[in-house]
Amino acid sequence: MPRNTFTAGLLLPLAATLFLSACAGAAEGYPSLAIRPAERAGAVRTPPPRHIPPPPPAAALASLDSLATEARAAHTAFTAESAQATRLVGAARNAAIGSEAWARAEVARSALAAAHSRTLVPLAGMDRVYVEASTAGEDLDRIAAVHAEIEALVAGEDAVLAGLAN
Repeated sequence: MPRNTFTAGLLLPLAATLFLSACAGAAEGYPSLAIRPAERAGAVRTPPPRHIPPPPPAAALASLDSLATEARAAHTAFTAESAQATRLVGAARNAAIGSEAWARAEVARSALAAAHSRTLVPLAGMDRVYVEASTAGEDLDRIAAVHAEIEALVAGEDAVLAGLAN
């Protein structure tokens, strides 16, 4: 038995050496990892030309102008109604719920909220015009400027309504 152990102990490292030496080869047989000329040629690229969006079509601008005029008119009506609503709500500040003054103030606030919604409708139409122009890749500067103007009017109306709610 000791002889078999000696033979197995000698043969195993000898066999491993033979098998591992088969994996080793000449270093010049492998391809180089350096950048090849074909890879170098594709690295130089010119940037694509800058995209200049076309102006929105005349129909979209006409729609925008119409919506802006409608929103301005609705804001003017809101401003006219807000003076009376402010007066009625101020008069009902300490009135009991269900009293005549309280009821008039609630009706005035509701009428003012309805006038506010008449300003919001054209703003939603402007959102549609903005999205259509944006998805078509058109210039948005004029649309964004008019949209920001009407948003400012709506923000002012929101502030008036919030002041009346307190």
